[in-house]
Amino acid sequence: MQEKRLKQISIWQWLGRVIPMILIVAFISFFIYGGTDLIGNTIAGILTALSIIPIIWWWWAMDVMKWLSKLYGETIEHQTLILEEIKDIKKELYKPE
Repeated sequence: MQEKRLKQISIWQWLGRVIPMILIVAFISFFIYGGTDLIGNTIAGILTALSIIPIIWWWWAMDVMKWLSKLYGETIEHQTLILEEIKDIKKELYKPE
């Protein structure tokens, strides 16, 4: 499960970094060479659709950060409980009879 999650994170990180750079170059090329015909409008539509990917990646990353923060908080709570139990056990072991 962990490997699958790490692979998915790697894919989305790669897409989130590379695709916006490609889109910037494509938009600049589109504006330099123009495009008022059907092909130009199609290219603009495709570029607009591709620009949605970084937005989706951003929200996905924010959800992962939320999940990690929640997991971290739960882990801290569990560790605190474990430490309290260990202290109680030590008291019981070293209690004079």
